[in-house]
Amino acid sequence: MISLPFPVTFRRLLLTGVLAAAAAGLLRAEPPKVIESPTAATAGKATLTLTDNGATRTVEAEGRDVAIEGNGNKITVTGTCHALTVSGNGNEVKAGSVASISTPGNHNHVAYTQASGGESVQITNVGAGNEVSKKAE
Repeated sequence: MISLPFPVTFRRLLLTGVLAAAAAGLLRAEPPKVIESPTAATAGKATLTLTDNGATRTVEAEGRDVAIEGNGNKITVTGTCHALTVSGNGNEVKAGSVASISTPGNHNHVAYTQASGGESVQITNVGAGNEVSKKAE
């Protein structure tokens, strides 16, 4: 005879609890869609962080930093953005007025219309296959 470490009723109870938690949505692994955290560069305004995958969204920067961490998105950033960071992969990003653009992700296409607070946008492109360009308004 094989002896089990837990009685059958305990295992049923445990399985029932796990299934109930999953049905209630408590075991979701889905990340939040928008996360805000304050930075000194934006005078205490929170960074707007997008973690969507495969989404089409328009967000208002309102002078904040914007970070795109998801993959395969089509994002339009309106208003003035201090720093735009695209660390996800395969994104298409259109931005209005930006001071700096960083693309540590890969195969992203970023277009902006104008530099904010200066004559040119500071661009840091360390990812592979990224394209950053200025587009007409």
